Amino acid sequence: MDALNKFLRGNLKTIGCDRTSSGNLFFPIGSYANDYVDLFCLHDRKDRFIEAFKIVTHGVGSEVLKVNSLISSSLLSLLTFYPLFEYNSGEPDCQMEVGENEQFKSCLFEVRNQVITLPSCVDILLKNEKKWLFLESKLYEPLRDAVSRLEIRRGYHDLYENSTLSGILRSQEIFVTKSSDKLYLQTFINGRKPQAQTKKYLYGIKQVISHLIGLVKGPKEYNKSQPGYPKDYYTGWNGNIELSFGLILYHSSQNDVSDYMKLYRSIFCGDNGRDILKAIEQWANKKGFSNLTPINSIEIIPPITYQETFTSTKNNFLDEKVAKFYGLG
Repeated sequence: MDALNKFLRGNLKTIGCDRTSSGNLFFPIGSYANDYVDLFCLHDRKDRFIEAFKIVTHGVGSEVLKVNSLISSSLLSLLTFYPLFEYNSGEPDCQMEVGENEQFKSCLFEVRNQVITLPSCVDILLKNEKKWLFLESKLYEPLRDAVSRLEIRRGYHDLYENSTLSGILRSQEIFVTKSSDKLYLQTFINGRKPQAQTKKYLYGIKQVISHLIGLVKGPKEYNKSQPGYPKDYYTGWNGNIELSFGLILYHSSQNDVSDYMKLYRSIFCGDNGRDILKAIEQWANKKGFSNLTPINSIEIIPPITYQETFTSTKNNFLDEKVAKFYGLG
């Protein structure tokens, strides 16, 4: 964390700001979107950024409390993807290429899908006429939040105890274990807890499973504080659209998340991903959930990185100071 903070604080100075000479916050508590417009010189797309800022910071995840940090993954995705934001801002003036010549024309932030209680809120949705790509953004979390044990809420117990899902997790030395009435993901077998515990980003794995449940169950209605958002999300959710899910990670010498990329790929890509989606579909049917999405219309893609996505020759629409701050392009 210290190396990443030092790197980003140093980059702040290169774009003409020394507000974070100590600590890891951009602004005093209570500052608003206009501060970021001024700091990163976003004036050409100011209205688009402010609309996107409102959506990102006033959702279920209380991101307004997190976005002020230098190592905020919410701010990272907001500053890099907002030029494609479509809501109340007119047609974007750029497109994004992901993978091999896959072009996306617009994006939405914090789209919500049904899970059990609170919705699954996916950071970014990239859209074109044929495909929607849901991306969960991570910066420092895979390193900061690695643990050896994580409790699973009661409503999901029977899903995680499914032999297919638990077997896939066990193949990566993540064990589904029960103690009294509680269920855990952990990196050790009960009764054999080692002195030096292996830590993995278990929350990230659990979050991906929740996002996949959300894709299977479909979109959730928004509350009154965001009327009409997201535009065309519900009406566009149909069998003619291909749905993809993946991670976009900030991966650098100061923030090496290669272990999590490998873990995600081993659990969710290829045949394992198809088997997990089947297990979720069976679980959802048994629960009597409605609005199920056919799992053959859902694809899980390998993780991508900000560094490979935003280069000097591809997706080079980033604002100059944003690119310099994050060391992209």
